[in-house]
Amino acid sequence: QESAPLSSELPAVETPATGENQAPVPAGDAPAETSTELNAEAQTLAPAPAPDSSAASIDGAALQQQLAERDATIADLQGQLAEERAQLDALRSEGATAAARLQDATEERIAFKAAMDQAEIELARVKSQLAELEEARAAREAASTPDPVTQDFAGTFTKEKSCALAHARANEPVFVLRGQDPLSGPIVRMWAASARLNGVAAEKADQALLVADELDAWPRKKLPD
Repeated sequence: QESAPLSSELPAVETPATGENQAPVPAGDAPAETSTELNAEAQTLAPAPAPDSSAASIDGAALQQQLAERDATIADLQGQLAEERAQLDALRSEGATAAARLQDATEERIAFKAAMDQAEIELARVKSQLAELEEARAAREAASTPDPVTQDFAGTFTKEKSCALAHARANEPVFVLRGQDPLSGPIVRMWAASARLNGVAAEKADQALLVADELDAWPRKKLPD
């Protein structure tokens, strides 16, 4: 006995949209839309393909290489920075040493200048003392050496023959007029005239006039220094 077709055995299916009964569709005659949807669903439900381990390994190695290069660059920069800091510290040390030397040189120069100033003061003092000694020596030589102009002068009232200084007390003020002073003769004459007016003995006044004549006769004349 021949079997009936498969479609005659399937029950009718009610569609949700129209509620009408539709004839069942044989399995071998499914619409194209339904087959496409099933294929899409099957692809969705299929497990994802495993990642390519070789590509991931290559990317990781490249990243490790980049990190190593970066670390090497950082190390080089740190080394250069350390060298520059060392050079800067050396320059600072040299600058401090130079500044200290300059300060020492300045202090030495100031001390040297002070010593030179003191030496100049001492030299001026010694020169002054030498000049005084030279003047004293010249005066002694002049006093001990006979003056050819005045050595034959025979005065009556000379320093050796005068007794007025010998009678003066040690602390008594005196005023000496020398023959070289051109003012000495006139002054003594004025004294003699004043002495007569004040009652001094005529003999003393006449003696003063003789002294004035001898003062005028002294051959070398010069005003007091």
